[in-house]
Amino acid sequence: MKIISLEEIKNCFDFNKIILEIEKSFIEYSNNNIESLPISHYQFNDKKADIHIKSGMIKSDNYFFIKIASGFYDNASKYSISNSQGAIVVINANTGIPEFILNDQGYLTDIRTAIAGVICAKYLAPKNINSVGIFGYGIQSFLQAKFLKIQIPQLKNLYLYGRNKFKFDKIKQKFDNLGYQVHISDSANFVAQNCNLLVTTTPACEPILFGDFILPGTHITAIGADDGIKQELDISVFKKASHVFADSIEQCLKYGDSSHAEKANVTLRNKITEIGKLIKTTNHYERNESDITISDLTGLAAQDIFISKYILETLIK
Repeated sequence: MKIISLEEIKNCFDFNKIILEIEKSFIEYSNNNIESLPISHYQFNDKKADIHIKSGMIKSDNYFFIKIASGFYDNASKYSISNSQGAIVVINANTGIPEFILNDQGYLTDIRTAIAGVICAKYLAPKNINSVGIFGYGIQSFLQAKFLKIQIPQLKNLYLYGRNKFKFDKIKQKFDNLGYQVHISDSANFVAQNCNLLVTTTPACEPILFGDFILPGTHITAIGADDGIKQELDISVFKKASHVFADSIEQCLKYGDSSHAEKANVTLRNKITEIGKLIKTTNHYERNESDITISDLTGLAAQDIFISKYILETLIK
């Protein structure tokens, strides 16, 4: 069994190629070409931490993938290591032999999640946009800011929301180096009122965004809620939304922010579409100026499969 190091994995990074791989993962998932097991979640009761296990394979492929990803949200402040950790095991689907371990330490999960946010902005962000509001100060917040600037170069202002100003002061230089004018606030309403592209990246278990915060014409990408307990968007946001786009309708109605709206009897079924179907159609969503749209991202095994296959194919030619 070959162990592929984090350094080897990072050396494979190519922004445009990974966007294509993650777009393919959404399409193949929506085309029902992915075999995946139910997601396993474990929430630690005595600490701010959780572990998720996603697994599956492309139908008729030669490899089965098991991704273990954890979020230990005090790692950075207590131990000066990433809050994200994990690894991906690659099993030969013909023999059952584990052939590779991608010792990515959570890196690939962070990257594919951030790229998914970029893809949502690519297809759904308003045409006239110069400011993005990002909720959270962690690694996902930073990657969203970094990659969105590459995808949408005209972005000038970055509004950051967070409750822990001390945490931001420690990492401020990283955000300042991205080419934005950076504004910091502990008011979610202030951030939302200054941006028509919003990205939530927190592990919040209570809503931080409410319907009356949101400007007409805004797109929101919700990333943090992925286990049925977390919640970043109040149900009032869904009531105002013109349309919702889900990485997986099934998962989002179980685990994502959409699940809380569904439990509150907010009707979503007639206005929710999978992102894979959005990407593959020739007639992409045409937003009206006043439309409020939501992308609900819970994370797909398909994303882990495609980014892992990309790494293997790049390294083993």
